[in-house]
Amino acid sequence: MKKQLKLYFKGSPSEIRYLETQQKDGYMLTNIKNGIYTFEENSAVSDTKLQVTFVRSEDLKEPNTKIEKSPFLSVLAKQLNYSKYTVLYSYLKEKDNPIYNLADTKAAEHEYLSFFKRIIFILAVLTMFVCVAFWSYFTAIGKPSSKLLIPMQIMISVFIILSPFNILINRRIRKSCPKIEDELYLSYSVSVKSPGSKPDIDSLKYLGAWRYQTDKEGKYYYNLLSKEPKEVILHNVRTKLHLPEEDVYVYSQFDLFPIVMHF
Repeated sequence: MKKQLKLYFKGSPSEIRYLETQQKDGYMLTNIKNGIYTFEENSAVSDTKLQVTFVRSEDLKEPNTKIEKSPFLSVLAKQLNYSKYTVLYSYLKEKDNPIYNLADTKAAEHEYLSFFKRIIFILAVLTMFVCVAFWSYFTAIGKPSSKLLIPMQIMISVFIILSPFNILINRRIRKSCPKIEDELYLSYSVSVKSPGSKPDIDSLKYLGAWRYQTDKEGKYYYNLLSKEPKEVILHNVRTKLHLPEEDVYVYSQFDLFPIVMHF
């Protein structure tokens, strides 16, 4: 058994990377309490798939499971403090099992993080009202200027403390569980030269939403809505489709002149 103190946001990418490292070393997560992660040494865990998902606590029907007939080597449910959500840490025995690969829970994660964003906003607003009220009261009763600064100093201090948490939560939402309104999607025109057959665009769906436009003389043209930068799209298309650099073109709205020249 191994115990380590780690201060991670539950379900965050940094926590998942940490758990994956422990998994590769043959350690399976068995408990989390007060920031202390407890692991059990188990060689079988290296051949499982780690899944970290969010669910509403009210939807959980069974406690933590570790039974012979279970498709999971182990499942740990961690109730998130001050919320109605639970994080499930599971080790799936069959990595490619389509039935027990847990469904996407990004919506629940988004709701959980948005809940804390609302708490931070409420704390900031309450602090502002209370401090302004005290400042007005001190002014009315004629307190010296040194006393008048105290409520404002408290308000600024609270804002400084809350701001990093708000920034971290917004960053995690954008990277881990964004909704359409949280992301900036750019429109790209993509042309792929593939004389032999139509390119396998399905293998590139992770880049965004593809829409076939037309094809002409062995060139296939698509419209792509993606949050990825142009360089990343170019690299992934060339790598996945095994095409040379000159056979793939990606244009954004900022490349209008090259679009005219190529098309």
